[in-house]
Order: sequence, then structure tokens, then C-alpha cells
Amino acid sequence: MAAAIIVVVAAFAWGALALAQSADYQYAKPSSPAGAGAGASCSTGGETMSFAGNLTAAPGASVVLQDADGTQATFVDGKNARITSRDGILRVTVTGAPINVSGGDGVFEPSSCSTLIATTGVSSSQVTEHSSDATMHSSSEPGLTSGVLPSTGGPALAILVGGVAVLGSGIAVFRRRSNR
Repeated sequence: MAAAIIVVVAAFAWGALALAQSADYQYAKPSSPAGAGAGASCSTGGETMSFAGNLTAAPGASVVLQDADGTQATFVDGKNARITSRDGILRVTVTGAPINVSGGDGVFEPSSCSTLIATTGVSSSQVTEHSSDATMHSSSEPGLTSGVLPSTGGPALAILVGGVAVLGSGIAVFRRRSNR
């Protein structure tokens, strides 16, 4: 009986921890420039930063930006920023506190944004000349079809695991009572 209770408590604790992961954990720090537009210079205008480079943002895109003193921060469309693109210019408008802040002085300053470090959900198109005709080439991140982050099951998975643990514990208790 004690083992069954321990299993149930552990399952619910695991589910609660899975649901309570911080945004800092979900959006890992990039080790080197990655994604379309990485390395692009920033043009600032208050809380809106712009990056040229024939860039197109998908809903839910994320970017890692660096300010003048080397502080890096992550911004996610719909969470703490509005990330849009128009005429090949990527625009990041800050709407909340940055996540995954690291390096520099530890405080990201949008007004001193210097570089686009990494992107997810952003693609680039480049026009190149071949003899007399212009050809459009598109590059996007592999595996990005419907969203930016993979689905991990969310609350439904935690409830399912908890339900299986309760059912298993009930069966164990019933079998133990039947054997007496």
C-alpha cells in the first residue's frame, strides 16, 4: 500500500514539474550563431528593433539578441515580443521581460541592441543573378513545418501519466487484498 502511494505522489510531482518548467529552460542558450539572419546588425527605434536581410517570420518565432555590452536575451513571438516581417525586414517589438538573459551586465537594453544572434521560425530568401535571369532561393530551418517548438503533450500528458499511476496503484492494492 505504501509503495502505491509513493508511486501516485511521484507521478503527480513529475507532472507538476513538467508543467512548471521556466521559459529559460525551454529556450536554451545558443552556443553559436544559428538560423536565418544570424549575425545581422540591429537598427533600433526604442522598443522595436529591425534587422535587414530578406527575412520572413512565422507565428511563434523566437530570436536571441545581443546588446552593446554583450548581454544576450531571448524573445518569443506572442510571449514577450511581437516578431513580424515586412518587405524583408524582421521587426522585434518588446512586449515583456526578456528570457534566458546571459552575459554582459545581465540586463538586456533594447535601445543598445547590436546583433541578431540566433533565430527559430525565421527564414530568408535571397535573390541571386545567374547570367541574365534572377532566381529566388529560399532557406529555412529543417523540420520547421507547423510550429516553432515541438509539442511535448502538455497538461494532457501529465494527467494521463497521473491516471495510469492511480489505476496501477488501484490494481496493486486490489491484488494484494485478493491474495490475503
